[in-house]
Amino acid sequence: MRGLIAGWGIGAGVAVALVDLVTRELARITHEPDLATALDTLDLAANFGLFGWAGYRAAQALREFRPGLEAAVLAGVVTGVFAVVYNVVRYPDILTGSHVVQLMAWNIIYASLGGVMGAWLGCRAGSRPPTG
Repeated sequence: MRGLIAGWGIGAGVAVALVDLVTRELARITHEPDLATALDTLDLAANFGLFGWAGYRAAQALREFRPGLEAAVLAGVVTGVFAVVYNVVRYPDILTGSHVVQLMAWNIIYASLGGVMGAWLGCRAGSRPPTG
């Protein structure tokens, strides 16, 4: 059970971190504010989708809501750690302790929001009797 939660959580967290990395770097080099805003919007939508997918898969496999939410929150923690490392590398002079807390907190909140929906849907899908 824990291996399934960890697998989906870490996998989704790394996927979200990679999406974040690509969109942040593209937004950083673009000189169009509208394009940067569109990239941020796509990034947020992809994050919610990936967090939700992790919650859905874990909840569906185990037929319980809580493991789905745990997988999504773990994905948020992984993404938060990547965000902190990215900011340490990219902006070391302006990163403060409150920025670190904010990065971690927002990633966990986003993961929780996506995970609630995914885990709820996965729990519902996993509770159906097998067909055939």
